[in-house]
Amino acid sequence: LEWTYERRREAQMILPYLYLGPMTAAKDEAFLRGDKGHAGAPGGITMVLGVRQKHSFESKLMTGALRKAQEAGIECHTVDLASNQDLIHNFPQTTALILDHMTRTPHATGGLGKVLVVCESGNERSAGVVAAYLMETHTDVDYIKAMQLVQAQRFCANFDDAMKRLLQGYWDILRATREV
Repeated sequence: LEWTYERRREAQMILPYLYLGPMTAAKDEAFLRGDKGHAGAPGGITMVLGVRQKHSFESKLMTGALRKAQEAGIECHTVDLASNQDLIHNFPQTTALILDHMTRTPHATGGLGKVLVVCESGNERSAGVVAAYLMETHTDVDYIKAMQLVQAQRFCANFDDAMKRLLQGYWDILRATREV
């Protein structure tokens, strides 16, 4: 993977059906349809999951971006957070939304679904959601490996110390749940 600074404005594929990017990717009709060659999602995006701060200017901008995706016939969901600490309570919900969409989509479209997870920059909250999804759905992926997998595909993803602790705490919860 060759990374250039400009790629931060595009979504990257983390798994064949899971993409991570900035909210502007939700407005990129060519990307959503899968028209952008290797940068687009072949077959197109079938769901956008927006992760945003409640009552912020950026959340209003994201509403506009998601409206564009909805107008294109794409299923959209949002997770509104008072703070990043709220993410740990929402990780099970975001994973369930992705899994539910993936199980419903083949029946509805005859093909595989593709989910785009976005936040304002595509580097923080949405990256945390994708890392938590990887930990929850792949038993051999701990919080460190999940962050490494995300950053290997989206080099600009930023896991600050608070997000690392949040993911570590969620990993501890997942491990304890699996051991019971």
